[in-house]
Amino acid sequence: MTNKQLSHKIKLQLEKLPFQRSVDFALDICKRLLPDYINFHQKRNWGDPVKLKEAITFCEISKFSLKIDEDKVKEYKEAVEAVTPDMDDFGDCDGSYALNAACSVLELLDYIIDKDKVHLWNISTLMADTIDFKLREEDESLTHEHLVEHPQLLKELHYQLELTK
Repeated sequence: MTNKQLSHKIKLQLEKLPFQRSVDFALDICKRLLPDYINFHQKRNWGDPVKLKEAITFCEISKFSLKIDEDKVKEYKEAVEAVTPDMDDFGDCDGSYALNAACSVLELLDYIIDKDKVHLWNISTLMADTIDFKLREEDESLTHEHLVEHPQLLKELHYQLELTK
């Protein structure tokens, strides 16, 4: 399957997922992006991975809650936003990876509150973008066409599709 076909299927499957499974999908990606944030933190001595971990843990627990504590979500969002790198300050690749990791957690926190599936798609896209950036960093000669259909990116999309089944 092509990138476009996989992406379309993922979107369709995400729409069907119940809340807990949707949160699991997002948590999987957030947890896999977290090491990029930790790496950025160690290299730049900026940010706070603990804030992201705490927000992820909160989301993990919240998926079983009948009523989400919106004030707590707001607190976690503010904490994560405070440690989200600004590309004006950290415009390198590591900054981009850390930004994607933090944004994925923010998207999950938004999803926990409004249950809008667009947040799940955004999280999926943040992972794909991170892979794209890493591939481009490894080989600057790759064209957009090569990147979109790159085996590593397709492998990720297949994995995400499996998560949605």
